Amino acid sequence: MLYIYCELYLNIAMCGISGFIDLKNSSSNSILQKMTDTLYHRGPDGSGYEFIKKKDYQIGLGHRRLSIIDLSETGKQPMQFEHLRITFNGEIYNYEEIRKELLGFKHQFIGQSDTEVILHAFIQWGVACVEKFIGPTGARTDIRISLASASFVTLVVHIFGSPRYLFPYSFFP
Repeated sequence: MLYIYCELYLNIAMCGISGFIDLKNSSSNSILQKMTDTLYHRGPDGSGYEFIKKKDYQIGLGHRRLSIIDLSETGKQPMQFEHLRITFNGEIYNYEEIRKELLGFKHQFIGQSDTEVILHAFIQWGVACVEKFIGPTGARTDIRISLASASFVTLVVHIFGSPRYLFPYSFFP
């Protein structure tokens, strides 16, 4: 299972997200919920939690929802598609254009959210999908994606279109 944490860095009102990777297995769903619920003011329209406990690690993803694009339950987060899970904070302005492109590759969507488009785009183009996203800054910048699976964690920061790879090595035995 691959987990995606994605956030656009801006100083505007948007959802609240939280998360962790705990290599000591000392966390709990209760901790995740408390972390996430401290962000109630960022997302009063709903909440979602994903807590996964494995032998050697725990992963938590939390989301406080500020419904803007897809107001239905299909826009609820954390969201899953195939082997990917995501909690996303921000807005992809050109998600409809990317969605149309993905439909050409035979992707099928269940909702109308930009978050779902991120998941499908990652399946189609991998980390390079970030180059396609235009956020509120008007540029293809300021997007961070953190990926975690049972075998690796990679943090990729795109700054002015140039990827900077941080922690490109295994955290897990």
